This record gives sequence, structure tokens and C-alpha cells, in this order.
Amino acid sequence: MGNAACAGCHPNEFNAHKVSRHNRTLRPFTKQEMGTQAPPTGTIPNTSCQMITIGDRYAFGAANGDVKMLDLVFGSGKSGLAFTSVVQNTAMAEARISYFPTGKQWYITPGQGHLSLDTLNVS
Repeated sequence: MGNAACAGCHPNEFNAHKVSRHNRTLRPFTKQEMGTQAPPTGTIPNTSCQMITIGDRYAFGAANGDVKMLDLVFGSGKSGLAFTSVVQNTAMAEARISYFPTGKQWYITPGQGHLSLDTLNVS
């Protein structure tokens, strides 16, 4: 499965997609995948949250301790990036803060402003 599954029958479409921003709208949240779009680690300004790395992966949570591993990033980086964890293969938990790499800024994820930042939103 994945993008490569289409290449054999649809090489022109596959090659066009491969170099588009759409190719990057859902990907693993690892240092290698993020490259120059990686969010800064440490305490997130004006919050009690932190983004840290553990090996090649990222984790998010309260600056005073409890963090959860993040699995996926949504967004090509043209504007914002949102981060999620897969929960028992039946749900996703979304970090309530998004990163905008072009301006190097953190923002509350749209629709999450009424919730505490220190925890993940499971949906």
C-alpha cells in the first residue's frame, strides 16, 4: 500500500504526485522525515507544554513531565503542521498545538482553543 502501489499502472500521475506538496501532507513524524521543517524542541513559548525528541521520534506533553510519543504529521509545511498519535489502531490523539515552519511560530490548532494544551485530544 502507499503511493508506490499506483506507480505501475499510473506512472505519469505517480511522478507528478511525488514532487507535489500533496505527497507530504501525511507522513511519519520523525527527524528524518521533517528535515528543515522540524519544529524546535523544548518548552513551547507561552505554554506549559514541550516538544522533545526521543531517538528519531518526537513527543509532546506537559513541560513538567508526562509526554506522549507522536506518530504522524499532517500538512505539507506550506502553512501549518499538526501532530498526532495513533491510539490502539482505533483512534488518533491530536496535539493541541500546530507549528508553522515558514514563520517558525506555534499556534493553537484550529478547533482546539477551548481545550487544555497539556494533554492530547483523542478522537
